[in-house]
Amino acid sequence: MIILNGRQGFHQESIRLLTHGLGDFDTAISYCLLGGSSIFRPTGSSHVPSSSLPSKPEQSILFGYLLREFLRLEDVAQRIERTGELLKRFGGWFDVGEVLGLIPDEWGVDVLGAFLIQALRQLVRDRAESEIVRSLCDAGNSIVSNELVERTEKLGPTVEKV
Repeated sequence: MIILNGRQGFHQESIRLLTHGLGDFDTAISYCLLGGSSIFRPTGSSHVPSSSLPSKPEQSILFGYLLREFLRLEDVAQRIERTGELLKRFGGWFDVGEVLGLIPDEWGVDVLGAFLIQALRQLVRDRAESEIVRSLCDAGNSIVSNELVERTEKLGPTVEKV
């Protein structure tokens, strides 16, 4: 059923079956990374062509399904452990606001610590990158403006008769 659901695009159901039906959390993570297409491949063929891998936004959707399934695990200790591990290892695939909205308020920061640190680092990196891009654009505009002034000075004034 997992394979059939995956091939039909019913990924949420496949992930539910992997986590709750089989309790195979590692395969569920592989399912999210590989898009469900190649999780049950013959032994010896460990190479997956990059063209068959889903895009990062598609993987993010699958990881979102997996996070929700981990949060539905009956065993509380298992729920916390699996959720914390998922967020620590694959935090880059999640939206911080969405995760904070899903995680129960009574959970400690220790469960989310690595995820939050990674998310804050990414925010700082993104901000620094946007400042660099803005500075480069300003420099480019200054160069073009300078060239315009130089060409205008070379041409000199023109008088048009009306």
